[in-house]
Amino acid sequence: MSLNPRDLTQGGQVAFMRLKMFLQINNLISYYVIMGTVLFGIAVLLMRMSIQNLTNGIIYWFVRVMSPFTEKMVSQPVYTIRYYEHNLQYSARQVLSDSYTMYCGQLLKQELVIAGCAALLIAFLATLAVYWYLGRAGRKQSEDEIIGGRVLCESPKEVARMMKKRGEASDIRIDDLPLKLDSEIQNMAMHGTVSTGKSTLMRKILKQLRDRGDLVIIYDKGCTFVEDFYD
Repeated sequence: MSLNPRDLTQGGQVAFMRLKMFLQINNLISYYVIMGTVLFGIAVLLMRMSIQNLTNGIIYWFVRVMSPFTEKMVSQPVYTIRYYEHNLQYSARQVLSDSYTMYCGQLLKQELVIAGCAALLIAFLATLAVYWYLGRAGRKQSEDEIIGGRVLCESPKEVARMMKKRGEASDIRIDDLPLKLDSEIQNMAMHGTVSTGKSTLMRKILKQLRDRGDLVIIYDKGCTFVEDFYD
């Protein structure tokens, strides 16, 4: 924890910048998701309802909402109801009492619920997909990029999979790590001080060579391996 004014200022600037960028990204995502949701909902509604039923349903709900105000008017408004090739002139009371306009109103209500649920589901899935893509792209951008040289790997099994995929793995293994293909017939150097495991490594290699049936020539000055491997 640091209460140094300079550290606090720099930390505040970084935090504010990150928050500002986060809000900008979310505003942009929200704008397109909301617009897409509205357009998708309208498309679903138009696919499931005819223009005639949709128009009459809108008129029904408009009259139902405005009826407390229009009833007090001296001159009652007249609404045009389209019924196939006919244009019917209905008053507000006729619109609210006619079975066909009531059917159109209830149909519009039902289809709005269906279209809204479908649009919200698509919006939810689209938002998840966008956040997943942005998170994946951001993680790749923050990873180190290797442009040359070698990389130290801490997992022998990962190196073994890489060698096997390239066809460079020998059937002779040192625990989880295979030798390079045909390296047992080439020169190999094992460095290490006393008791670091050089003899143990040689025994592992010799045991696998014997199990494989290979002939091995060993210059064993101290007779370290003769008692174990000489037949």
